[in-house]
Amino acid sequence: MSRAENLRKTAILPNPSSRHKPRGYGTYTMEPDQRQFVLEQSLGIFADMTNAGFTFQEALSAIFMTGMHYAVSALNPKQQEK
Repeated sequence: MSRAENLRKTAILPNPSSRHKPRGYGTYTMEPDQRQFVLEQSLGIFADMTNAGFTFQEALSAIFMTGMHYAVSALNPKQQEK
């Protein structure tokens, strides 16, 4: 069983439709396989960072920056060729 599956079975996840939408921000509903991918990537990065001795804030920053890198790569496929 993967970490993501274990977390999903043990955690109570909020209903996305009941979440408050902050002013000026949009929402995006992910498919289950997309959510699974993001969760596994995030947990892997967090585990690697904390095991390497980085702080909680540094681990969260690494997750955020990795997500931004994936987003930029998806919007600019030419950057992936470099």
